[in-house]
Amino acid sequence: MGSMLRIAIVSANILLALFIFQNGFLLKRQEISATSSCSDAHAQPGETCWMSQQYNRTILILVDALRYDFLIPLDKPKSSESPEWFYQGQMKEVGKLIKSGKASIGTLLADPPTTTLQRLKALTTGTLPTFIDAGDNFSPDAAVNEDSFIYQAAQLGKNVTLFGDDTWLSLFPNKFSKSAAYDSFDINDLNSVDDKIAPKLEEEVKYSESSSIIIAHFLGVDHCGHKFGPSHPVMADTLRKMDRIISKTVESMKPTDLLIVIGDHGMTSTGDHGGESDNEIRAGILVHSKKHEIQLPKTSIHQIDIVPTISLLMGLPIPFSNLGTVIVEMFQRDLWEMAVGMNYEQVKRFAETYASQKNFGELHSHTARDSNTMEEQIKTMSRIQTLLRVAWTQFDDAYINVGLFSLIEAVFFLITNEEMSAGWIIYRTGCALLQAALLTDKTDSDGSARTMILMALAVSCLSSTISLAHRALRISLNSIVSARVIGKKKE
Repeated sequence: MGSMLRIAIVSANILLALFIFQNGFLLKRQEISATSSCSDAHAQPGETCWMSQQYNRTILILVDALRYDFLIPLDKPKSSESPEWFYQGQMKEVGKLIKSGKASIGTLLADPPTTTLQRLKALTTGTLPTFIDAGDNFSPDAAVNEDSFIYQAAQLGKNVTLFGDDTWLSLFPNKFSKSAAYDSFDINDLNSVDDKIAPKLEEEVKYSESSSIIIAHFLGVDHCGHKFGPSHPVMADTLRKMDRIISKTVESMKPTDLLIVIGDHGMTSTGDHGGESDNEIRAGILVHSKKHEIQLPKTSIHQIDIVPTISLLMGLPIPFSNLGTVIVEMFQRDLWEMAVGMNYEQVKRFAETYASQKNFGELHSHTARDSNTMEEQIKTMSRIQTLLRVAWTQFDDAYINVGLFSLIEAVFFLITNEEMSAGWIIYRTGCALLQAALLTDKTDSDGSARTMILMALAVSCLSSTISLAHRALRISLNSIVSARVIGKKKE
C-alpha cells in the first residue's frame, strides 16, 4: 500500500511538471471569431466600405521558405566555391527589376513558430498564430475560424483564385472561386507542383480578369532546402526557376495589377525551419506595380503587416483580429493618414475585445486613450502588437526550467526513496499544491510560486542525494564486511 501511495503521489508530481513545461514551451492563445464589417469604419468619401480599391488585382506569389538574402541582387558575383554562391544573386531577372527601380524588396519578419501552417494563418488573418490556437469551439480541423482577408473578399463577392499548396483549401474551405491545389508533403518532389502551377498562373494573369486576388504558392525552394540545404547546386537551379516565373508574371501583368512576392519563413543553413533564429524568421518580400513606383521601407516589415495593407488596397475591411500595421509606402501619399487611421481603429477594437475577455489589464491601458496623429496611432499599434507578441510568441523560459527541474527531481526521488514516511507524504503533497498553484496563476508576476517550488525541489534533491550517498556507503560497507567474512572462512 505504501509503495502504491508513493508511486501515485510522485506520478502526480511528474504530470504537473509536464503541464508546467508545456505551459512555457507550447505557445498558445485564445482565438476570437468576430469579423469586421463595412460599417465598422468611416468610409472614404464616395465609398460604402472603408477605402476605395486601389488595384484591380493583387497577385500574391508565396515562395515557401524564401529567405530575404535569396532576393538580394549582387553587384559582384560570389565565388562559385563560396557556400553563398548557390543562393545569392541567382535571381538575376529580379535583380534587374530592383536595380531599375521597378521593384522594391524588403525583409519580412515572421513570428515563431516558423511553420507553414501558422505562417499562412498569420499572412491572412494578421494575428500571431501559435502551436496551439484555442478556438471558441475547439474545432479539430485546420480551418481558420478567425477573420481573414480571404473571408472578407468572399463576403464582398470578390473572386479569389488559388494555385499550389493544398494547405490553403484546408484553411479556407469553399472560399476560393477557382483553385488548382496539390499535396505539399512530399519533400523529395521539388518540381511537379511548381511545374503544374506556373503555366496556370501565367495564363490567369495574362488572360483572365475575373479574380481580384490571385494566390500562387510555390514549394520547390522549401523542399530543396529540406532535402539539400541552401548551399547546393539544386537550390541555385530552383531559385533560377522562380526567377523566370516572377519575370513572366511581371511581363503578363496589367497596369492596374499589384504584384507581391513573399516568403512565409526562411531556412537555416541546413534547410530547416520552425524555430526563431534569424535565418528562419527573415523572409523576403518584393513588390512591383506598373501603376506607380513603390519603395518599401529600409527597416524590417512584420509579416502580419501584409494583411491590413492588402485589405485596404483591395477595398476590404481589415480582419477583426489583425495586429499588423499598414505598410504606408504601398499607398499613395495622400492616403497614408486615412489608411493608418482605419488600421488604428480596427486594432483598438480588437485590443478592447481581447482585453475584456481575458482580463488583460495592461492591454486596457493602451486602449484607454485616443491617439490623434498618424505617428501616435502607429506607436500605439506597435505597443499593442509588442505586448501580445510577448504573450503569444515567446517561450517562457522560467516555466520551462521549473517544469524540467520538477520532472528530474520527481524521477530522482522515485529512484532514491524506496519508502515514503508521513513527512515525505506531506512534503510531496505540498509540492503538488505549489505546482497546481503555478498552473492556475500563469502570470505569477512576482515569481513567488516559482521561487518556492525551486527551493522545495532543491531541498528534495539534496535529501535524495544524501539518501543515495547513504545507500551507496551502506552497500560499500556491506561489501567490505562480506569480503572480510569470506576471507576469515578461507583461513
